[in-house]
Amino acid sequence: MIGALIAALVVFAFCAIASPFIGLIGLLAVIFIRPGEIYPDLAPLHIERIVSIVVMLAFVARGNKIRFPRVTGTFLFFWATMFCSVPLSFWPGGAFQASLDFGKAVIYYLLIANLAITSSRLRTILIAFCAMTSWLAGQAFVEYQQGATRFTMGIDRAIGLNNMSNDPNALGITLVTTLPFLAIFCYRNAGRIRWLAMPLLGLCVWTIVLTGSRASYITLGLLAILYALSSKQRVAAVLAVVVLAGALWAVMPAQYQDRLKTVNDLAEDESYQGRVAAWHAAWDLFKSNPLTGVGATMFIDSRGAASGHWLNVHSLYFQVLAELGLLGTFAFGLFLFSIFQQNRRMRRELEKSRDHPQWLDSFPRACNLALMGLLVAGYSSHSLYRDTWYLLAGFSTAAMFVLRTEFGQIESQPVDQNAASLAAYETVDYANARSTA
Repeated sequence: MIGALIAALVVFAFCAIASPFIGLIGLLAVIFIRPGEIYPDLAPLHIERIVSIVVMLAFVARGNKIRFPRVTGTFLFFWATMFCSVPLSFWPGGAFQASLDFGKAVIYYLLIANLAITSSRLRTILIAFCAMTSWLAGQAFVEYQQGATRFTMGIDRAIGLNNMSNDPNALGITLVTTLPFLAIFCYRNAGRIRWLAMPLLGLCVWTIVLTGSRASYITLGLLAILYALSSKQRVAAVLAVVVLAGALWAVMPAQYQDRLKTVNDLAEDESYQGRVAAWHAAWDLFKSNPLTGVGATMFIDSRGAASGHWLNVHSLYFQVLAELGLLGTFAFGLFLFSIFQQNRRMRRELEKSRDHPQWLDSFPRACNLALMGLLVAGYSSHSLYRDTWYLLAGFSTAAMFVLRTEFGQIESQPVDQNAASLAAYETVDYANARSTA
């Protein structure tokens, strides 16, 4: 197996050198499949790291320049705050290694933001993103049907094979935050792909039900309401959501209905009270070092050493406060604000453009809904280092560039689909493009 994978990586390296964008699609597949987790013998190869480096080197070797719009700057600032947490962290060596490992997410973002810069490329990578997430849903659904479930909290819960899906809550949130993008390709003018997107959307929703994740249920409901309220046909959309929610509740197995009903009595819920205890511990750790925190990923070790409870924080908000302090919290908030602001500008500019495709018109709303889903789920999930945040940031930055160069009023060289013209075009400085918009 290892020999075959090494041979496949060599072939992939040649493909990535010939076309970094093809390498990026391959990298996206590796991010979701995570072969080192499915096959532990492959873990020492650090496949994700190798593929990331290969694609980035191929990108740079072709003479491409990295653009630095505001989102990129705020993201790099957030990354820098991780290293700032190292000197005063609970375990400086561990915090430094975690900060260094986060560089993979930085590479993901930079490659997406600087390679998916044509409408066809952006559409391709969004489809690949939806396809990979649907694969997680399908794989978990098949495992569930075969009896491979996790029995916790008194119910059978669907799980997958890697750390994006081997926890029911993680799987549910991953699927929920992809639904807005699947919806992009369900519109009537999306072409033939809509006949694939619609059943995949249904598969993801049903797999979310099978996870038994209350956070996923609540996030799904809120996103459905927000999606309907932001629709041009608001009344019809809200009625459709109500009808579909009622139908879903009617066909939902009783064990999952009972699981959702437990939110009415959280004071007696053992799982929720465990989270509350973790939040109190996180607050105490934050107070011990409010400026830079106990270090990236160091909550478990810090809490375990202090109390003997080696459990995670189960909250995005307490996680960033405890691990990165006020500095990291400010940087992460600034990063998110820059994405929302970018999507807002994109939506305004789309209103002035009449030639763009429907899926691009729907992109800002889909991206914002996905981010809101992560923020809502962050109430009870420690998702600070989840790749989804940074993939969405890359999609947004690429979409803004596509809008302004292909469908805006920037006087620039038209994008040619052949490799030679595109390679030359990719060296356009984004900052200059923005100043001429």
